[in-house]
Amino acid sequence: MVIFVGLCDALAKFRWTLDLALRSQFPLERLKPLDACQLYRVSANYAHDPEIVQAIEAECRRPDFYRYLTPDMEGISAVCAMRREGHEVHVFTSLSLDHGTCMEEKRWWVSDSLGDDWAHGMFIADDLAPVEADIVIDDRAAFNGLSHAPKWEHVIFDAPYNRGPETAGKRRLTWKNWREVLKT
Repeated sequence: MVIFVGLCDALAKFRWTLDLALRSQFPLERLKPLDACQLYRVSANYAHDPEIVQAIEAECRRPDFYRYLTPDMEGISAVCAMRREGHEVHVFTSLSLDHGTCMEEKRWWVSDSLGDDWAHGMFIADDLAPVEADIVIDDRAAFNGLSHAPKWEHVIFDAPYNRGPETAGKRRLTWKNWREVLKT
C-alpha cells in the first residue's frame, strides 16, 4: 500500500510547538487550550485578538521554526513500523510562502527525525491530486483547490478541529489505532 502522511500535526507537533512559543509571550488566560481550537488555521482561532494573530504569523516566519518542531514520537514509530510491514510510506507537506527557508527546514526536520532516505522521498506541494497513493493521512478536514479528483483515500488524522460534519464518513486514524484503520 502506498501511504502519504502529512508532516505538520501528524508527525511534527506544529500546534504544540507554536502554543509553547505563544505561552512565553501572552498570559494563559488570553490563549485557548489546544483541544478548544476548533478551526484548522491556528490564527483563525484568534480572529478576535489581532495581537495574537500577529504573534502566530511572526513565529511561523521565524528562522528555524519548522526545523525544530517537536516530533510526535508515536507518529515516528508508526510510520517506521508501516515501512517495516511492507508499506511504501512518504511524508508530504506544503510550503509557507512567507517563510524563506521553510522547504529546507522541513527537509532537515524529516532527515533529523526519520532519516535521509525519508527526506529524499518527501513530497512538497500544495496540490496532492497528482500523487499516486492509496491513502493520504492528514489532519485537515478537506483538501481544497485540488487540480482534479484524487485517486487516493483521505484518512483523517484525528484532531479536535477536524471533527465537523465535513469529515463524516471518512476513516479516522490516531497513532494508537493506525493498524486497525489501515486494515479496513
